Amino acid sequence: MGATRVCLAIEDTALRMLVVEGRRVQGWMSYPLAPGVVQEGVVTSAWSLQATLSSLLWGRAGVRGRTLVSFPGSRGLFRTIALPRLKPRLMAEAVASEAKRELPMSTALLHLFWQPFHVTRDRQELLLVAVPREPYERLHSAFRAARLRPRWWELKPLALVRAVGRPNALILDLEDSGADLVLVVQGVPRLVRSLALGPEGSDQERAHALLGEVARSIEYYQATERSGTWEPKTPLVLTGRLADGSELGRALQSLSPLPVEPFQCPLGAAKEFPAATYASAIGVALKRGRRRPDREGWRPVDFNVLPPQYQRVLLPPRALATGLGLAAGVLLLAPVTQLRAGQEAGLRQQHAELAALQYQVRLAKASLAQRTEVQKSMDEIATQIQDLEGQRESIVATGSVKADELTAVWQVLTPGIALLRVATQKDGLVVEGEAATYEAVLEYVGALEQGGHFQAVAVTRLSLTGPAGAPGRVTFGVTLSKTARQGQG
Repeated sequence: MGATRVCLAIEDTALRMLVVEGRRVQGWMSYPLAPGVVQEGVVTSAWSLQATLSSLLWGRAGVRGRTLVSFPGSRGLFRTIALPRLKPRLMAEAVASEAKRELPMSTALLHLFWQPFHVTRDRQELLLVAVPREPYERLHSAFRAARLRPRWWELKPLALVRAVGRPNALILDLEDSGADLVLVVQGVPRLVRSLALGPEGSDQERAHALLGEVARSIEYYQATERSGTWEPKTPLVLTGRLADGSELGRALQSLSPLPVEPFQCPLGAAKEFPAATYASAIGVALKRGRRRPDREGWRPVDFNVLPPQYQRVLLPPRALATGLGLAAGVLLLAPVTQLRAGQEAGLRQQHAELAALQYQVRLAKASLAQRTEVQKSMDEIATQIQDLEGQRESIVATGSVKADELTAVWQVLTPGIALLRVATQKDGLVVEGEAATYEAVLEYVGALEQGGHFQAVAVTRLSLTGPAGAPGRVTFGVTLSKTARQGQG
């Protein structure tokens, strides 16, 4: 049997967990998320997600190092680009240059990932995936705070392509919060769209609207793709929670001009296992990493959507000890070698090998030191989060502030804001805190107003503190009222 893997799929409404051993599903669970924790594929409350992760994996410490994660790709950008054959050291610069030309936003705000999927003698085609930095960092911080370091990270559209396993397909993933459409040609996602289901209308009307978007997506692909053709008999494969026997799924099957196929689970599982609901988790479970291309130069898309700064590159302790032992052996043999006349060439070769070993040792020490610093930073972040949660729990426990009011204040915290006091007043709350800039305070006040929990939000104090001539901190006070103030609509 293969090793046990825990596959997590993050959705807008739930965190789904799949336990796989070898090629068989051993267990599954869906853990509901509080409203607003994930909105339109973006994590808006890292601490709430962290708490859910900790609860879900409680008592499963042995599998924390064998986790794989699928996260929403609604904010991701997918492009296929063509480049000449280049040396590996030139690839990053060439891809970055092409990304600046192809993508609609600055690459400074994005994490870029890519992989060649078709390589010929003088040309290569690549899949370029761009993920916005700020939402990605918020998601990653939740996992770090939960002391969880997944081995693989995967965008949901890529996981669905692997789970469906067809070279050409239209994948329609149906969830309560919306639908994702992935157009697959030759095993590569060529077009990815997020579609709104809409609460109004019957299932028949919603199916008509979705099929109209599918038709427009096919037309757009045919009009913009330089060399691709579309096979009219390409099937529409339904995945997601609403694909498992829902009225919407049945309406799509009856109305679609394209052949509609149910999702076929590629793993062994019990009969009651809702495979379509866990399709993205199944796709992560099937990850194998980059593989060799076939005879025609085609290679499956399979790479880790994790920036290099978060990837663990460590020299194993056994390799480190072996390197030190070889270095010591070479040092002991050097005097004997020097006594042998006519073996100067051999001596120079050994010196070169020793230098190489010493360089490896230095790299190992630097890697170990970096790992220590990263672990220290992670511990500090976890401690800060625990302190914040302790402060929040103490406020609720004293009864001075209602839990829903405190949540409304806490969930919209923006970068650069530190809360110092939250207290009740006659018809609401008084919030006091510090910020790095005036703009940060204004951004936080705007977030409180947009939250809709309070009828009136007013800044009562705004001042700069700190020694003269040195950068200071902005202290502020805000009153939050349940009733509108006179003169405010």
